[in-house]
Amino acid sequence: MANFLRFWLSFGLLITLSLQQSAPLVFRDAEPPKIAGKQLLVRGARYHNESHHSHLEPQRKDSFYWTASQNGQPAFAEFVVETDDDTSVVSMERFKYLLKSVHCTNTSLAVDFKNQKSFEYTKRAWKWVNEIERNTLIVVAGTGQCGWNTHRLPFAVSKIEFDDHTKTAKLQARRSEWKDVFYSFELSVGRVAKEEVHDTCVAPQHMKRKEHEKTLTMSFDHLWDLPQKDFSTPEDAFSLTLSCDQCGTKGSFELGFYLRNEKHVPKAATFTLTAHGVSARIGPKLTLSGDFTEEYSQQFDLAKIPIYGYSIPGVLDLGPEIVFSLGFSVGPVSGSASISSGIDISLLDSAELKIDLLSPHVVHSGWTPQVRTEPVKVDAQIEAGVNIHAKAAIQLAAEALGHGFEAGVNLKPVLGATLSLSESTAGVCANDEKHHVFGVSVAPSAGVSLNAEITRASDKGNPLAKLTIADLKEAIPDACVGFGPVVANSSLPAKRDSSGMASNQSDADSLPTASSSQVHQRYHRRHHHHHGRRH
Repeated sequence: MANFLRFWLSFGLLITLSLQQSAPLVFRDAEPPKIAGKQLLVRGARYHNESHHSHLEPQRKDSFYWTASQNGQPAFAEFVVETDDDTSVVSMERFKYLLKSVHCTNTSLAVDFKNQKSFEYTKRAWKWVNEIERNTLIVVAGTGQCGWNTHRLPFAVSKIEFDDHTKTAKLQARRSEWKDVFYSFELSVGRVAKEEVHDTCVAPQHMKRKEHEKTLTMSFDHLWDLPQKDFSTPEDAFSLTLSCDQCGTKGSFELGFYLRNEKHVPKAATFTLTAHGVSARIGPKLTLSGDFTEEYSQQFDLAKIPIYGYSIPGVLDLGPEIVFSLGFSVGPVSGSASISSGIDISLLDSAELKIDLLSPHVVHSGWTPQVRTEPVKVDAQIEAGVNIHAKAAIQLAAEALGHGFEAGVNLKPVLGATLSLSESTAGVCANDEKHHVFGVSVAPSAGVSLNAEITRASDKGNPLAKLTIADLKEAIPDACVGFGPVVANSSLPAKRDSSGMASNQSDADSLPTASSSQVHQRYHRRHHHHHGRRH
């Protein structure tokens, strides 16, 4: 008669996206590229041939750039704005060489020009602001141009006075936020290859790349430091030791973010993840000893990896964090044994995942995980229910110009097994040359699921979509481990069934041995006690 034991090992690797509040890496202003060869969308064309002063022309469309350095790799951001019929934009960075001084307050700008020609050109180009009350000129001051501003600032100008004597344009202006003055725009953020580093001699059309090529690199190379950890409950004479010295993740992800807005309304928003050498290894060992019928569970963080966020003041906050944790639940338990197994998960190099945050849907290439498993090992007779789960959580979100976005990718490898404790006068395990009287048969299973989840930053509890990217099952051969005394005449092998167990079980419940008696005591005690839960 066989005692039946169900034993589960499950491992979860979770990747989700949420906002990190740690100190961010702040992007710095980048010089705009030359605009020679590009047709400007300007208010008037009659002064367009005066290229020396063309940067003074109010534009319906303009671009701003930022850069940052991350682990020796240049990161890049591009912000393209477009105005309506009553609004135009100029960047003071583009014509700073024409200015003698700039004075800014929260309600005004005073721009003093070096020469009369530049001043006269400005009078002609900007006079339309005073023609109709609703006309607005957005003047963007570069970092430090006001003397006190630590980042770019937009000012909404509603009226201009020109002082011919001092060659000064006095602007009645309101210091503003980017989101309050630009309602149509494109924002692309990411990393560029070194040969593509921003060059002021390169025209904008030559700088343009697909948004998924603009990525930030996030390291995923972390060894989980979990030395032997002991747990015990003296009242139940129960002890547990958990270790995971072969656990961790490797590789890196490249992240891209893209947002397109039209008249206040987001029309496109995507996260892009590209894997480079990404893998996860989970190989825990659990040692159990006890005799109780309840369930004992614990969960704890192993480490929080401080990955700095990224910030473009007033435009974007993007923040990742990685949290590693481990948890388990055991019970009922009767006996003592060590149990171990392992699973390796990897993604193809350059596997790309693009998450559409608005539709929502996922487009991916090469994101079918590759799985390698190890057999479940048990070194003694035991009855137990066990569940072990590991979690590596990459949390990431973007807050861009008043819009919040979150998404998640959940990579969940699972390893399970059903263990049956049996005894037989013919020997239990087919592959056991010594024909032990007792044995534990292992029927393992393994798989991995890869899912995406998309949520609104303002409503995290109600995901917009949960999408399955991959769901794989891995076939693992059954196994059987023999224990205890051996059959007296071991030269005569017993007949075996398809699972590797001995088919002759006629004397299984009547062996006059101490081990047999102990097995029966465990079986009857387990099936006649109420199963509670302990936390």
